[in-house]
Amino acid sequence: MQFERFPELGRVFVQTGNTGGGLGKLVEQVSPLWVDGFQHAFDPDAGLGFSLDKFVAIHATSSLPSSNEVRSLDLEFGCYPACLSLIELSGVSEEGMIDRFVGHFGGTRTDRWQLEAWREERHPPHAMCERCAEAAERRARNPRSHPFFGIFEHASACGISLHCRLRSEHVDLTADLTPLKVEALDGFLVVEDVEDRVMLHLNLRMVLGFRIERLWVEGGEIAQLSVFDMHGNLNFEIFSDLVEMAAIWRCLSQTADSLYLAE
Repeated sequence: MQFERFPELGRVFVQTGNTGGGLGKLVEQVSPLWVDGFQHAFDPDAGLGFSLDKFVAIHATSSLPSSNEVRSLDLEFGCYPACLSLIELSGVSEEGMIDRFVGHFGGTRTDRWQLEAWREERHPPHAMCERCAEAAERRARNPRSHPFFGIFEHASACGISLHCRLRSEHVDLTADLTPLKVEALDGFLVVEDVEDRVMLHLNLRMVLGFRIERLWVEGGEIAQLSVFDMHGNLNFEIFSDLVEMAAIWRCLSQTADSLYLAE
């Protein structure tokens, strides 16, 4: 019943996450579809899918960044909590939509500390050996030297559109991103879209490996950048319809700081 009423929310910012970072975008509405016997729900128009068998709860939350309250519906999954949020944006979304949604179903009130403890119990461990932890901190301290920084800065300077996909066992989201600005913030690379509708962020502490290749797909050849976390999980796929980007990305990677290159 909760999923069936998602379309009533109207325009929301969909934020997804995995161990390697996050991808979010503005959508006109979320309308998930599911079929009996399948373990995922899908919204083709929004480019969104999420696990049904790993879903455990929804929390309505609020926060106060920059003195403006932000309200959201956070979908919780047993394998990775709070990794899919439907966010009410001031001046963009219909005001009060989260409160109206909650009013249909009620629920139990909890405080932020209890919620954080509940999520911590379900959050997957990110254990690292001493050497991996040192390498993770080096990546976090030198984000502008990372190959990804050069790749996204090049796309920004040249106005190149990228097709991004966040992948995980619990949530899947695709978005088209033409980078406007690339920032390094506390170990993250944050990439903002020219139309302010999409945002990508990469956690350089957890992102370890990547692969650049040319692929044949229906309609022609593309360039693909695959991003893996330190446990070997595929976190992101980034595509360009300009197949020559594969060679440019390789060149940018080879000129990056040596601490990011394989030994």
